[in-house]
Amino acid sequence: MRLSVALATVLFASLFAGSACNKSSDSASKDKDEKSESASKKGKKKKANPTAEFEGDEGGAKKLLTKLMEEEDSRLELTQALLPQDDDYEAVFKEDAVEDARKGYKKLFEKFSDAKIEPKKGQTELKLFSATADDLKDGSGDAKNFPGGYKKVAPKMKKDVTVYAWKFVQPGESSGMAYDGLVHVNGHWAWFPKPWRALGDE
Repeated sequence: MRLSVALATVLFASLFAGSACNKSSDSASKDKDEKSESASKKGKKKKANPTAEFEGDEGGAKKLLTKLMEEEDSRLELTQALLPQDDDYEAVFKEDAVEDARKGYKKLFEKFSDAKIEPKKGQTELKLFSATADDLKDGSGDAKNFPGGYKKVAPKMKKDVTVYAWKFVQPGESSGMAYDGLVHVNGHWAWFPKPWRALGDE
């Protein structure tokens, strides 16, 4: 997903290189450089994030999480795709918290590198909750359905960020496998679980 493409420097022939042979050689060399650059760009084209196909609203979150709940074969790929990219931290956290969040989540995800978002056996229903950073700070809206640590960390998040928490539950049950920290940023979904831990605000 993420390497920058190095642009090749095109060397122009001297205005005083008078012979037709030299001009032909220079032209062939230029064509070769342009083809090489084009091939390099194609080879390094960033792979599309599979979470980008889901809309950036509650409906899109529900579709994504339902897929994780129902399709076992998709869980590892989608969970890995949800790991934040470098510029995602800047879209979620205020400037003075970005670097701490980046470092904290790097440690967290290294520790759980093979983790998958998944339900337990028999958990076939999804309960989904959403709250803005202001909701989480004030305890309003669906904030009551989020872990208490969000109230402490919400002031370090950008106010227009909407965070989703969810549970996979058995039919008729209200408790189950609980997760939090799903955010739509930069055209895709990313996962920032328990941000107070990443920021050291236990």
